Amino acid sequence: MWPALGTFVSVHCVANDTGSAERAVASAVSCFEATQHLMHPTSAPDLIALRSASPGQSIRVRRWIWDVLVLAARVNDVSEGRFDPCLPDIDGCMRDVELPEPGVVVVRKPVALDFGGIAKGFAVDRAVERMVAAGCSSGTVNAGGDVRVFGPQDASLWVRTSRGARCIVVRDAACAVSDPMARDRPSEHRGYYSRVPPGELANTNAAPAVVVAPTAAIADALTKCVLLCRQDHALLNRTLRHFGATAIELGDQVGAKKSPAGCAGLIP
Repeated sequence: MWPALGTFVSVHCVANDTGSAERAVASAVSCFEATQHLMHPTSAPDLIALRSASPGQSIRVRRWIWDVLVLAARVNDVSEGRFDPCLPDIDGCMRDVELPEPGVVVVRKPVALDFGGIAKGFAVDRAVERMVAAGCSSGTVNAGGDVRVFGPQDASLWVRTSRGARCIVVRDAACAVSDPMARDRPSEHRGYYSRVPPGELANTNAAPAVVVAPTAAIADALTKCVLLCRQDHALLNRTLRHFGATAIELGDQVGAKKSPAGCAGLIP
């Protein structure tokens, strides 16, 4: 376990030998270090360049930034603009970002991108890829609310939110939690809520969002869609189905206070 991306990250893996496991863990750690450097909203070189770009200017970005933008654009489109990693500090939004070819971004307006609602999930996925490539047969990467498990066995995950806690079971999948009402929510976190009308924003506080999806980046992004689309059930259901995801409504039925042995903690 180590601190990264404003939370604590833990890794567990099964490999044929200790050396392979150690190399897998080291490679997983490097994914979070790289994500921190590439995606910090105020210091990442590519995000600074996009923020200061002139309309129509082509900006060449690093592969991981391109990959996140492709996924963000896809979620933005399917969710009819609800998911938008562009902060309102600048007029540009996700639909002002064009991706004409791999590694190239053209903005119709300058954009203030903040990947705070997808970067952890993206790093988790890259870490899992590195661990599989290193020969691990199963494992878990848990980044404070974004967790992905791989391998042939079922895994029990303990989901904790401001509403309570519950243990869920997944296999070769990811789960993410977004809880705007969490008391330990980072003060600098801005989420994707600021472009929503104030009346609709109030509705997002009704309950935390928990999503199970094929990858952690998708699960991470879709928790924001759950928060922002609860009043539009048809749109939310279409968005979840498109990505092969499921939203778990914890509601008031969760009451356990402590994680049972063997369950990985999901901290919102």
